Amino acid sequence: MSEAAMAAVRAYLDAYAGAATPIPALAARGAVHLAAAGLPGGAPESWRHTDPGELLARRFAVDALPVEVDAPSDLPQLAGAVRRVWVAGQPAPALDAAELAPGARMWALETDPEGVGAQIAPERDGFAALNALGFRHGAGLALDAGVVLAEPVHLLWWSSADQPALAAHPRVAIRLGAHAAATVVVHQAGAPEAGGFLNSAIEIALEAGAVLKLLVVDQSGAGAFGLSQVAVRCARDSRLEVWLIDAGAGWVRRELDVALAEPGATVNLHGLVQGRRALRADNEIVIRHEAPHTHSRQQTRAVLEDRARAVFGGGVAVAAGAQGITARQGNATLLLSRRAEVVTRPALEILADDVQCSHGASVGQLDEAALFYLRSRGLDRDAARALLVASFARAALPDVPVAGVLDWVFDGIETRSPVAATA
Repeated sequence: MSEAAMAAVRAYLDAYAGAATPIPALAARGAVHLAAAGLPGGAPESWRHTDPGELLARRFAVDALPVEVDAPSDLPQLAGAVRRVWVAGQPAPALDAAELAPGARMWALETDPEGVGAQIAPERDGFAALNALGFRHGAGLALDAGVVLAEPVHLLWWSSADQPALAAHPRVAIRLGAHAAATVVVHQAGAPEAGGFLNSAIEIALEAGAVLKLLVVDQSGAGAFGLSQVAVRCARDSRLEVWLIDAGAGWVRRELDVALAEPGATVNLHGLVQGRRALRADNEIVIRHEAPHTHSRQQTRAVLEDRARAVFGGGVAVAAGAQGITARQGNATLLLSRRAEVVTRPALEILADDVQCSHGASVGQLDEAALFYLRSRGLDRDAARALLVASFARAALPDVPVAGVLDWVFDGIETRSPVAATA
């Protein structure tokens, strides 16, 4: 462990020592594991392509401070959504909107934390341990069997530029009963220059036949660091639809682990990185086919300009005996600047013989022939480039169930001129 990592561990242990915690036993386990295992400080395999040094060198306040938002219009809105808001890691009930239908329950997870840590245990790694130690606030969502929510649920963590850079460690628990269905938007956003560290853990359990449409959106400011660990267990014939969207300007690492635990379970994953300025985005994805006749599909894209950098780790693990599965994964990247970078690592681990699996990756620039065609139809070069970029990016997010999310991501992209390829 590097000196910066050791210093970060000591600082967090000192800051949280003796502080009130909703789950003392979980916090104690987190403190023990954090002290023993530390945080990534060198170059462990799972962090080989993303340097945590910048994060570990920063010091964030951890005290719970009163928070204010000047006006609700400052926040991203989703018309008709059931919304819960946290500002600088603290609940902001004045900004909440709407209530759930009968048969569905949403609550402050810290008031009823039963089952928290079952899927993301403190012993998973140093950041899971830190989350267990620092957890103070979060959200729980549970649907009874057969309940179908007509409106999306919007969980928003907001950072304001006039707030100090705080560290927060929220947790989210989502449990869908048999044949229940919901759409959930987990959203980190903030003012362009807002800072802070959001180290989140999201645990999801889908019972037989349940359907979850999950949108994970990052629009954090340039000084923000976001690390999220997401664990999902899919039971028989359940379906998980995921859209991962990175359109901020900060430092983002997301670890998604999906277990297709029973026959018929399916996951379809789409992802887009809109990389501008100095965005650093790392998506580490593992789909585990633990049962026969399970199915997965991963399709991710990136549009990178300025000094943006994206990392895609798309993994599929097929257990022995998981026969009759299908697994597809692909990643495509459009580089619009010589300073932009991408690392793409699709991978397969197959221990069964009756499977259909494929993976692939491509990296390129704009098609000059397509540019020529559009210019021949009357568009100038900048407008033609913008149209091609928008088309490529939008194709990464098919069938998004909440139209307002596309407005956040693509607002103005059709008219904005991309950075020249020679930048």
